[in-house]
Amino acid sequence: MKCVLALTVLSLVMIGHMAKADTRSDVKAAFGRCDVFSDERTWLNCIYGAAQPLRSKLGLPPAPDSQINLVPNATLMPQAVPPPAPEVKRQKDNRGGIASFFLGGQKVLTNMPMTAYTIDNGGMFTLTLANGQVWREVEGSPVPHWRDPASRYTVSITKGSLDSYNLIIEGEGVQYKAKRLR
Repeated sequence: MKCVLALTVLSLVMIGHMAKADTRSDVKAAFGRCDVFSDERTWLNCIYGAAQPLRSKLGLPPAPDSQINLVPNATLMPQAVPPPAPEVKRQKDNRGGIASFFLGGQKVLTNMPMTAYTIDNGGMFTLTLANGQVWREVEGSPVPHWRDPASRYTVSITKGSLDSYNLIIEGEGVQYKAKRLR
């Protein structure tokens, strides 16, 4: 009987430690996902938002939604986030330079989280990605109808024909023509 009681107490203690470790582990994992931000202020706000599970557990006031929404969702995170590059690197294509120029299709970015966007009065968007790149819509593309915070969207970009770029918001089903500003 004493053995059963000792095992029960030990189990409860271990469950308590696991619950504490789970919240900390979740917060630490969320901290790591904030590393996609190159801007220090955005990174710090993401860190504040990432600590929300622990704030809730301790009964502290919640972080503002603007900070919580910055934390990239683990399921949307790319496997590796490339560092910001000063310009788009041209990829070698086995089809040859001329075929690549006319046909496009090479992947530039896949499932990169968006950190900010603006839509001007003319319906043209400018967006910032988690790796620091800034892209602007090119005339003639559809008008975006985004309403959610930027952190809810992920972007994929492929090389288009004639030295252009195709930008797709995952799950939207619309292809925009865009150019990289930085």
